Amino acid sequence: MQTIGIDFLQYTIQVYGGLFQNCTEWSHHIDILRDVILNTMSDFAGMFLNANWQEGDNHIAPYSHSMAVFLPNGVRLANVYWSDKSINTVLVQHTGQGCQKIPNILAYVYHVQSRLNRIDVCLDVLTEEKPEVYFAEYKGKLAVGWENTPTGQTLYLGSRHSEKMWRIYRYLPPHERAHLLRFEGQYRGEYARSIAWHISQSNVQDVLYTELRKLKLAPLEKYLSVSVAGSVHVGKKKHGNTLAWLERSVKPAIQKLVREGEIDAYAWINKLMDEIDAF
Repeated sequence: MQTIGIDFLQYTIQVYGGLFQNCTEWSHHIDILRDVILNTMSDFAGMFLNANWQEGDNHIAPYSHSMAVFLPNGVRLANVYWSDKSINTVLVQHTGQGCQKIPNILAYVYHVQSRLNRIDVCLDVLTEEKPEVYFAEYKGKLAVGWENTPTGQTLYLGSRHSEKMWRIYRYLPPHERAHLLRFEGQYRGEYARSIAWHISQSNVQDVLYTELRKLKLAPLEKYLSVSVAGSVHVGKKKHGNTLAWLERSVKPAIQKLVREGEIDAYAWINKLMDEIDAF
C-alpha cells in the first residue's frame, strides 16, 4: 500500500507595508486579513472566509502575529502570519492535515505557485523496512544526517538550509503511523516554485517519483514501478526569479495604480503589448 501527497505548503501574499499599523482591535486585524484573502485567493477564498479564526500559538520571524484557521469540523486548515510593522507580506502555511482538506489541490498549487517558498511532497509505504536500510545504501552527493530518538528514526539527505532535502523516517510504536515508512521531500525557494509548477501541470506522483529516482537508492526502486505518465524534468526555470518579481512586486503596483485611478489597466496593457510587438 502506498499513499502519495503534498504535506506542506507555504507562500506569501503581497500587502502594503504598514497595513496593520493602525489596528487597535484584534477583530480589525482579522477583518483586514479576510479582505487580503478575498482579494488574492480567487475561488479559494471561501474555505478561509467560512473558517474559524483563532489567535495563533506560535510566531515566525519577522512576523509578530499569527492566526490559526480551523475548518468547521475542527481540522486546522492553515496558519497565517503577519506583522503590524512595515513588512509587506502575509505568510500562509498549510501542514499535512490542512493540505488534505484543500479542494482541488492541484489548482490551488497552480494559483499560489509564483508566491510559494516551500512545498513538501511525501510517499508513505506499508513495509517493515527501516530508514537504516537506506542509510547504508546511499552513495549520492547530498549531505547525510542521522537521527535516532525515542519516537523514531530519521535519515536526512541534504542540508536543512538548502533548497531541497529528503527525510526518510519511521515512527516507533505506539505511534499511529508506526507501520509506515515515509519518504518526504522538502523544497524551498525557486526549486519549490519549479516543483509546484510541474505538479500543477501533471500530478504529484510523477513529480515525486522523478525526484526520488534522483537519489539512486536501489531498495527504493520497487516502490516506483507504477508511474502514471513517466518521468518529469524538474529544475529551476530559466527566468524564475524574474517571474516571481513580476508577480510579487509589479502586479501589486499596477493594481494600486488602477485602484487610485492613475492608469487605465486595459489601455496600459494594450500599449505595453504594442511596444513588445514592435520590439
